[in-house]
Amino acid sequence: MPNKQSAERIFTLFLLFFIFENNGQHFSKKEMAPKVERIEAVEPTELGEGPHWDEETQSLYFVDIFGKSIHKYVPSTNKHTSAVIDGDAVSLIIPVKGEKDKFLISIGRELAIVTWNGESGKVSETKKIYEVDDRPEISDNRFNDGKCDPSGRLWAGTMGGEPVNGQVKLEKGSLFSFRNNKITTHLTKIGISNGLAWNENLKKMYYIDTIAGSVNEYDFDIENGTIANGKPIFTLAKNGIVGGADGMAIDTDGNLWVAVFNGYRVIKIDPRKADTLLDSIQIPSKQVTSVAFGGPNLDELYVTSAKFTIDGEELPPPEHGGTYRVTGIKAKGYPGVRVKFQIKNVDMSKFNFVSISEPLDVGTRIHWNEEEQSVYYVDVPNSMVYKYNVNTKQTTKAKVGTEPLAFMFPVEGSNTRFVAGLGRKFVFVEWDGKSSSVSEVETIAEIETEGMFRQNRLNGAKVDPFGRLWAGTMGPADKDGNTIPNRGSLYCLRKGVLTKHICNIGISNGLAWNTKQNKMYFVDTLSSVVFQFDISDSGEISNRTEVFNFERNNIRGLPDGLTIDTDGNLWICAIHGSTIVKFNPENGEVLDTIVFPTTQPTSVTFGGNNLDQLFATTARIEVKGKIPPDPAGKTYLISNTGCSGYRGDKYKP
Repeated sequence: MPNKQSAERIFTLFLLFFIFENNGQHFSKKEMAPKVERIEAVEPTELGEGPHWDEETQSLYFVDIFGKSIHKYVPSTNKHTSAVIDGDAVSLIIPVKGEKDKFLISIGRELAIVTWNGESGKVSETKKIYEVDDRPEISDNRFNDGKCDPSGRLWAGTMGGEPVNGQVKLEKGSLFSFRNNKITTHLTKIGISNGLAWNENLKKMYYIDTIAGSVNEYDFDIENGTIANGKPIFTLAKNGIVGGADGMAIDTDGNLWVAVFNGYRVIKIDPRKADTLLDSIQIPSKQVTSVAFGGPNLDELYVTSAKFTIDGEELPPPEHGGTYRVTGIKAKGYPGVRVKFQIKNVDMSKFNFVSISEPLDVGTRIHWNEEEQSVYYVDVPNSMVYKYNVNTKQTTKAKVGTEPLAFMFPVEGSNTRFVAGLGRKFVFVEWDGKSSSVSEVETIAEIETEGMFRQNRLNGAKVDPFGRLWAGTMGPADKDGNTIPNRGSLYCLRKGVLTKHICNIGISNGLAWNTKQNKMYFVDTLSSVVFQFDISDSGEISNRTEVFNFERNNIRGLPDGLTIDTDGNLWICAIHGSTIVKFNPENGEVLDTIVFPTTQPTSVTFGGNNLDQLFATTARIEVKGKIPPDPAGKTYLISNTGCSGYRGDKYKP
């Protein structure tokens, strides 16, 4: 017989066996693995990205970046629709809050609002609203990932050009936020801007730069839309994970779900504990790009993927490039946040554009001639002058010379005499406004005739209310195509006498005078600033001050042509920024913005019977080997401005 001690041992073993078998069965059986299924109704994408679960419509929106298309999938009906977008790569789609069938999308480096019924193969309307990374050296950048924070503020980032698949130009991208007509740059030198997420108490933002190889955490201020104190909280290489972190979502437990590009997986991590990997879900596609929670209970994970060739490796569909639904994940997430589209004081539909010219290479220096009810403007490199009559809607043009024609304004007392700038020369021109060539060109003065200044040319110009011609110069381009700074000057031609007023100008451009005629406004394009001068009756200028700074006001592009309305507000063209910005020079407040259908507005003036219409020129200057597509270079009549301006002044010889 067993002794007492042996009996107790046998009883204990029996009890443990009983508990294990009856109450602890979960120890002996594996939990159900998540179920991964490819959505067969969705055809494989070349580069699927940006999944957004829209709770209102119970639909999944996403894009095919290389396919330049936006997509919609409705799980309840298993219906998939898509629309192709004209233009560049499309990397995000987000519904606009309170607007039926309106979506914010990206097209290359631009953000646009499209109208789409979710059924048609084409959108019915596309209106561009922003452009970023407009400097020539990064003009091949494009938007990549983007998402709205819980307040509806858009965060979106760019990546460098990718001349060969998989070979991205490094440290060329940035991370931006967009709200109330303001673009804020938060991070620069980004490789590939990707996943975004915010924690439940909105104190932390998580962000991925794929090239960095980590998921980073930032302190987040949702009221002001700022981030600070970035640090890595999960590094893929440290955890033995092959591939790059891509898109990302957060669940209601505060854990992050991260797509691993070139890794065949989605990983689940705890951002509150450094380098804590909680789970890994295998996906049948190598190039997993992004994730979003969805479904009626927000307990399904939708996964996008790609199948584009890198280093000669072809990835066959349908698994590669497929869109997946993962169920049984034992987690819930949040729906996508609709963008609160609030461009301050801008009604996208209120400005009416009518094209009045053929495309010009560099249309500029537009001038309203009240007596003739016509506008004059020039095409600089082709040395052409144009005249458009608003009553007859007829355009005439003439060749003026062989050098660049910077400007051409009427001379008082004559219907056929003009003052113009040809190369470095001030000249008088005779033209009847009808013939295809001018009848006479007479030199008044030639400037900057010595040394390196011989490569300069005249550029911005305008006649002031006293009949004086103000005109400035700019330097030549360097080997990279950038204008050499500090080579230009500003001159005044008064009754045939030429006076130099300012030196060391980058690109002399817009000019305007206030109603009292005691202030002059001047633009040096390379400085990104509009300056104000005191001006005397005799034409002496002094006390230069800065009244508007493009960079400080987050205005994209560079300042160019300028005009003033009868309320004293200035209207300035943002070349490479797609806008004309109206602002108050007394306090620098932005009052209105006109968004153009092309990127390079150059000059603007008031005109029409009541001087309440704007006439604006644009250009199609080549940037990084690319000429902007149509309608670049056209001249526009813009109505519904809500104000009026002044007629163009004539030169008094």
